[in-house]
Order: sequence, then structure tokens, then C-alpha cells
Amino acid sequence: MATSAMLWGGASYNNGILPYKRYILGEGYERDGEAAIIKALQPVTPDMAVKGALEQLVPLPAWEVIPPGDVFRVFERGGRNINTTFPETGLPNSLGQIQRLEEPGRPDFKQSNRGPGTGQRIGVPVINITKTRLNDPNMWFMGTNDQPGDFRQSGCSACHVPYANDRDPRHSGPYAQHGHMGLSQQSDPTIPKDQPGHPLKHAFTRSIPTSQCMNCHMHQPNMFINTFLGYTMWDYESDAPFMWPEKQQYPSHDEMRKALDRNPEEAVIRGKWADLEFVKEVSALNPQLKDTQFADYHGHGWNFRAIFKRDRKGNLLDAEGAKVSDDDPKKFEKAVHMSSIHVDLGFHCVDCHFAQDMHGNGHIVGEVAQGVEIQCKDCHGTPDAYPNLITSGPMASKQGRNLGDLRNPDGKKRFEWIDGKLIQRSIMESGLQWEMSLVKDVSDKASPAYNAKADRAHTMRKDPLNQSYGSDVPPASTRMARTRCCASAATPAGPPAAAAAICRSRPTGRPSAIISKAARRATTRPTTRRSRATTCSCWPSMARPRATSTRRCVRPAP
Repeated sequence: MATSAMLWGGASYNNGILPYKRYILGEGYERDGEAAIIKALQPVTPDMAVKGALEQLVPLPAWEVIPPGDVFRVFERGGRNINTTFPETGLPNSLGQIQRLEEPGRPDFKQSNRGPGTGQRIGVPVINITKTRLNDPNMWFMGTNDQPGDFRQSGCSACHVPYANDRDPRHSGPYAQHGHMGLSQQSDPTIPKDQPGHPLKHAFTRSIPTSQCMNCHMHQPNMFINTFLGYTMWDYESDAPFMWPEKQQYPSHDEMRKALDRNPEEAVIRGKWADLEFVKEVSALNPQLKDTQFADYHGHGWNFRAIFKRDRKGNLLDAEGAKVSDDDPKKFEKAVHMSSIHVDLGFHCVDCHFAQDMHGNGHIVGEVAQGVEIQCKDCHGTPDAYPNLITSGPMASKQGRNLGDLRNPDGKKRFEWIDGKLIQRSIMESGLQWEMSLVKDVSDKASPAYNAKADRAHTMRKDPLNQSYGSDVPPASTRMARTRCCASAATPAGPPAAAAAICRSRPTGRPSAIISKAARRATTRPTTRRSRATTCSCWPSMARPRATSTRRCVRPAP
């Protein structure tokens, strides 16, 4: 959440800056603001590398010293006419009659008459990463605190101190009532109540709304939390008359600079959303719109439109797959909004991603998924076994985290088996709880919870010529990883001996040890809260290291 390694790595590979899919770039700073190399505290073994661990991340080099690598550049060779000055891209034929002497089909200018790093022989995509806000998100800096979806602090406070960013209760939960302009809601008389940019309260909390996560996790605009909420970046065309002025605008340089300081996309200087007052109320246009619905958050000043279920001809579809008339005034209420079912039921990001998924465990990774310790089966189980509530994701420890030990701010257990049903309680709203959907029951034809569509999705054969599904399909042949979990001994799935005989669920191929609840507590309970150590399944005997930069700040002795 601090290094932006995935964004920088993807941008550098896709634009030809670097030839590596294994990322090496990352953002890190010292106290004085100097860029720093972030190094792992222990050597990265081959087993660790398979899990995605990196030895180090280096800062983004200066664009002036990076030779052009992207494929979208003009021909490097240029024509036969070489001038002593750098070419003017906007005025390539500066000498008037020079075109008559040029070779047909060759450009009359080239990137530079000198070496790499001069003229136009530089890494243009690196300038884009450096000058625009494409190096967001990270925890090193505060949010811009100027528009809905951009109100936040830096560091720990960026997550644990909520701001008013979104008026949609599905995104902000109980905080939605406080608006979306970052206004304070506390009783401190020294804080203006009409001045944007203040947290709701100057207090830490674990009840973090999805809208707070959305502040950073919006890149790219067509993935991450946007898809979780069922939105993507507006296409600049849907319901365009409401978003563009009737006549083309010709803003001054000062007006363009003001708009671009708040929103890095160039289209903003021509659209109505260059005006912050317009941005605040874009979602208020929804009742008038015919083709889309807008979100109430506008990180970076962008507009995000809702995704609805449609057929191949673009017709809206309801939950049963029936066509919804385009003339129906309630068509967007009837059509399926393609948000996650978790959002529909009231879940927030923090209901599934806990401490380690947010804070990491000290190892450096280049991709988001490589730092996650939880998987779907940890809460929902598999077609063959009920969930054991032990984390088993890529970054889970060897023993895994026992979700049954977690407690919410109100003191209640977050997960609890009650009368054969697995209950999860919301960390956001006390009193809100859900009965978990268990894949084993959903795939069991004898169970009242059986769902043929879900069973087909979970157990279909990988073979495209034989797409049969059901309990008779061997687990190894299905698309879903139907691994039987070791700690299923604690669930109705079966006795410990049976679980021990079949448990081979760890990616490393090692059989996972079955640990009783008492034994697990004995092996994982720390002597003090500060001394707790967790070891990863592929990194035995390795306590959670803390990645640091190459430079160390040494405080002088008093």
C-alpha cells in the first residue's frame, strides 16, 4: 500500500520502459523526502520468490536519463537532413523549403541529433508517471483533500481515521449521513464545521468503510474496488449532453491549470466537471439520465459510471435475465447492478481483509494478490469440505490465522458456528450479521441450499469437451481448487484421522499439520503483544521482518 510497485511495474512493462514482468520499481522515501531503495531484511530464497517475494524495490529513475523504449514513438532514424538544433515537434518543417530535399516517406525530424536523454530521446511514459497522479496510491502523502473521494490523511490515519467521501450507504455505511465533502463532525470548537478536509473525528477506528479504501484503490479505474462496487470510469459519451457544455469552451491558461491541478486528465478542461461545484452534484443527475448512473465519489476528479447487466445488443436485463424496457422510468432499479454480492448484502472491504492483508507481514511483494492471506474457501469452504476458518492465501503463515479468534470492536466474535450455521458479524455496524453461504451445502443436491448454477460454477470439469459438473467429478478435474482442508476436523466435514489422511492443501506440497484449538493457541499465543511472530509456510523459521530502506536514520546520543 506504500510502494505502488504493481502500478509502476505494469506501467513500465506495458510501455516498454523495462522488459521485466517481475517488478523492480517501487516508491519509498526517507524522512527528508529523498527517494530510497527498499530492501528485504533476509535473502529471498527460491521458495520465497515463487510466492512473489522481492529482494528490493528501487525508485523511479529520472526521465531525463531514460532512453525511449515505448513503441509509440516516431522513427528514431529520421531523414537525411540533420540540423544543429533540437526539432520542434509542433513545427517540424521550421526551415520552410526543407521538405523538398527530404527523402520520401522519411520524417523531416528525429528525436534528437545527440545521444539518449537529449531532445526527445527520453522515456515519455516516465514523465507521465512522474508529472501526473499515476503514482498514486500510496501512504507516503496526504490526499489532495479538495473533492469527494480524495479526503484522507497519510500513513496509519489514511485508513484508520475516516473522512466523509461518499453519500452512498452501500459504500460508506453509517458514515454516509455526513456527506462527501470532508467536513468535521466532532465537538471540538476550534475546528470549523464548514471547512472541507477534516476527518469525521480525530480518533482511530477499525470500522473502516469501503469509501475510505476507494480513495486510493481506484487504479486502474476499471478494476480493484471500482468493480467491487460495480462501477468503472465514465466513457465520456454516455449521457454526454449532461456532462459537456453546449458550446465548446476556450479556457485560459490559468483556468486550465486550476482544473488540471485537481484532475490530471486533459478532458477536464473542456467538460463541465472542471467546476468543483458541478463535480459535487454529478450523482444528483442520476434521475434525469437515460444511459448510465454516476457514483458519488470522484477521486482525482474523475467520474465513475455504474455497470448494469446487459445482453449482447445492449439491452438491460433483470435478475432473471428478462429484458428491461429502455423506456421504463425505473429501469435502473430493475436491472442488475453488477456490484459484488458482498456489497449488496452490506459487506465492506474490512469484513474480508484484516490486519495482515492491510499491513503486510514485512516481506516485499510486487502485486496485490501476493500479499493476501485470505482466500474465499477460508470462509465459504469447498464442494468437499466446510470452512475451517484458517487462512490459506499466498501470504498466510504456516499455521494460518484462526478467524474464529477475531473479535469486533463491540467485543463479539466476528465468525462463530451457531447451530450448524456459520455466522459472520459486521465490523462496521454492530448488530448486523450474515449467515455464510457454504459451498459444500450449495453443491449438495440433498441440501435445501442446493443451487444448480453455483454447483456448476464450482465443480465443472476443466475439459472444454466434457463440461459435466457435480460431486462425481474428481476434484483435480474441476476449475475450482477443491482441496480438502486439514483443520476440517473441527467442522462437520469429518474426524481428525480422515482429515489427516487426505490433507495436502498447501501449495508447497507439504502436508499441513492438524492442530487442535488448544494446541494452536499454545503455539501461536505470544508471551507479550509486542513479541508476536508469524512464520510463512514457505519461509520457515522466519519471523515477520520489517523492510527498510538502504539509508538509516541514526539519532545521536544525548
